[in-house]
Amino acid sequence: MQNDNELIRGILSGSIEDQNQLYVKYRNTLNDYLTKKHQNLALESEDIVSDVLIKIFMNINDYDPQKYSFKTWCLGILKNHIIDIWRKKSVDLTYNDITHNSTLSCVNDVEKEILSEHFLSLCENASVTEIDHSYLELKYIYGYSYEDISAFTEITSTQLSNRVSYLKKKIKTKNPHH
Repeated sequence: MQNDNELIRGILSGSIEDQNQLYVKYRNTLNDYLTKKHQNLALESEDIVSDVLIKIFMNINDYDPQKYSFKTWCLGILKNHIIDIWRKKSVDLTYNDITHNSTLSCVNDVEKEILSEHFLSLCENASVTEIDHSYLELKYIYGYSYEDISAFTEITSTQLSNRVSYLKKKIKTKNPHH
């Protein structure tokens, strides 16, 4: 069996056989990572892995072996895809929900829409970036630990904890009446 760099060269030359070999190899690698690290996405793992493999093949020209191993590059694409999924599945919450580490469970669609607009305006008033908003979502909406979040980001769990603490204070300061 060829190594990753040989397969990549073959793919760039148009080899369907090399593409199939890389697909099979990384389908299992990505699926194993996904099911071990993100059990809550296990039911969607086949679709997620297929989407990620499509992204890998569409962007294979961007791969730089001087920067990363191919496996690391692929896992980075998977991690970014997972973040996108969580953003799309976002549950709405208010400032009190954030500060008390609880999530909403029983609200109707109208209430969710109102709370979503309210939460968005709180974050906008505090100039919370999209990535910071994602950290808050992962921690307080999805209930991930700082260690879980750090597993797919470039930030340590201690840095995440400090960042979230700072964001909570920032939101409260910029929105004193909430």
